Amino acid sequence: MDGLRVGGGRDRDVDLAARRLPVDPAGLGHHRHPVRPVAAWVGATGVSFLVALTGATLAWMVSEGKTHPVGAVVAIVATLVVGSAPVLVRPESLTSSWEADRPTVTVAAVQGDVPGAGNDLVAVHEQVTENHVQATIDLAQQVRYGAVPQPDFVLWPENSTAVDPCRNAQTNSGISRAVTAIGVPVLVGAIVDGPRPDAVLNQGLVWAPDGSTKERYTKRHPVPFGEYVPFRSQLSGLKIGRLDMIPRDMIAGTRIRPLDIAGTRVVDLICFDAAFDDSVAAQVRNGGQMIAVQTSNATFTGTPQLQQQFSISRARAIETGRTVVVASTNGISGVIGPDGAVRDQLTPRTTDIAVAQVPLVEAQTPAVRYGSLIRQVLSLAGVAAVITAAARRRLPRLRRLGGWCARR
Repeated sequence: MDGLRVGGGRDRDVDLAARRLPVDPAGLGHHRHPVRPVAAWVGATGVSFLVALTGATLAWMVSEGKTHPVGAVVAIVATLVVGSAPVLVRPESLTSSWEADRPTVTVAAVQGDVPGAGNDLVAVHEQVTENHVQATIDLAQQVRYGAVPQPDFVLWPENSTAVDPCRNAQTNSGISRAVTAIGVPVLVGAIVDGPRPDAVLNQGLVWAPDGSTKERYTKRHPVPFGEYVPFRSQLSGLKIGRLDMIPRDMIAGTRIRPLDIAGTRVVDLICFDAAFDDSVAAQVRNGGQMIAVQTSNATFTGTPQLQQQFSISRARAIETGRTVVVASTNGISGVIGPDGAVRDQLTPRTTDIAVAQVPLVEAQTPAVRYGSLIRQVLSLAGVAAVITAAARRRLPRLRRLGGWCARR
């Protein structure tokens, strides 16, 4: 999400409840720690739970350990077992090497860059598109010279075109030139006009050499107040001028199947989608062999958001056991192995291309296969813990008052 002023009409409400925010921040920051293999077993939600449980256990041991020594020993042993078991017993995705004997596909991720200060893509969107067009044409020339291998498909970032390429002749012509030059499909990140004048779509379009765009993925989780305005009709009466920057509301997509790009089943995630379990797991369960992240972080140039976004992609690689290829307009772009290791990373604020031979994975990690069940069990466990804690606090008070019967 690049804070584009592309959002929807003024007299509608958007269902904010249906567009919730992700709730696994602790689970998405584990990629640098020894505990990272746990994510392949229990997912981001499970990692968040284990982090919280470990902290709560340590706090309890400090405050109550001396008076409950047996309980303290049990807590220590349980924490060690739960934390170390997934590290010692790893899924195939984390034990197989990057060079494992499996089918591969060659992917080229294009980072076209944003001119000027780099933080206002809208003001220079035509040049941004042209940057990606020219970079792809240059890539085709390098392929002809034998400097780089011929990619099976090319990945462009989110907002590589900020206007509908199917309706804007100049943009359409530029993309067609690039696709013709490279001779393979290009996954274009495009802002596409919606079914109504007050609506817009954020899509990944598989632009085939024959000019067709039949395969499309629509961003499932638009950003509130960045890509759409919740409760627009109520808020419009408050005369908040900044809401005018989002004149159209972005419609959320529903696709849960991976894209078919030149015979490869590609999980497509557009920026904010990467933070949501449902966007990732559903496409992997439906056969996704690798993950492509299309993102535009230009608005956040100079902030930690760029690294945070890339970190989420690393976490998803571990969780799913799949290679993640990230294309950003001006950073951070790169290639992440199934173990979360960074295989290639482009310098932000530059025009560059990462070409990688990506292993295709069919197997599913426990986190992908049982992720929904894990989230349900942990949610019930959390509710049960709250009820138990409340009951334990209330029972001593009732005893002091003589019990239930004495209070009646």
